[in-house]
Amino acid sequence: MFAFGDKVWPGIAKVTEEFGEALQVIGRIVMMGGKTVHWSGADLRNDLIEELADAKASIEFIEMKVFTEAERTRFNLRKESKVHQFLTWHREQAVPEETKAASPVMPCPVAVEQAYRPAAQQEHSAVLHAAGIPSDGCGGEHSDIMRAIGHG
Repeated sequence: MFAFGDKVWPGIAKVTEEFGEALQVIGRIVMMGGKTVHWSGADLRNDLIEELADAKASIEFIEMKVFTEAERTRFNLRKESKVHQFLTWHREQAVPEETKAASPVMPCPVAVEQAYRPAAQQEHSAVLHAAGIPSDGCGGEHSDIMRAIGHG
């Protein structure tokens, strides 16, 4: 079941495998602080390109062999909506050029995050910290909580 040629969700097992391989490479990139040369000598940028391509191919197989025409249409509308949302977030969260030059490896240094956060959010973050809610050092958990309660 779930493999190529099966009648029940053919290819869905391959999606799981390909996503797992992509996540392994992403984990290595994160562990290396964004550097693309792994201590083993692996080219993580190249590995990511290959694994994401494999993951995308597995999704396209599902689109072709599992989805109905109506589901493909719904899928593509959802995909386009998400890409638009991601581009909006990327634009809104862009780090100023002068900050990028100062810290090319760290995508969200604490000093930058604090300098560009609204004062009210900084106050709420301090309250959350005082309450013992953990932070990832870049306001990740705090920022997620702030968005969830409508302050981000």
